[in-house]
Amino acid sequence: MLLDQKINVVILDFDDEKKRIALGLKQLTPHPWDALNTELKVGDHVKGKVVIIADYGAFVEIAPGVEGLIHVSENVLEPTFTFSSRILTRW
Repeated sequence: MLLDQKINVVILDFDDEKKRIALGLKQLTPHPWDALNTELKVGDHVKGKVVIIADYGAFVEIAPGVEGLIHVSENVLEPTFTFSSRILTRW
């Protein structure tokens, strides 16, 4: 956003006591889950992109704005891989 830029927003709340209005911008965009294929079900195989690696697992994006956690206990990678918050490394 830029100063003096005109944008569309949604009024979320009025606070009469503090004389404030809460506005929202993201409410004007569709929720990412709404764009998912309605035929997806538990057990389906989908492709994704690893977007975050942490000590406890990896977050994989399967659609824009839709990410899920693969916990280290799933051990979905070769047994010689280990998760690290800095890098995915081999033992």
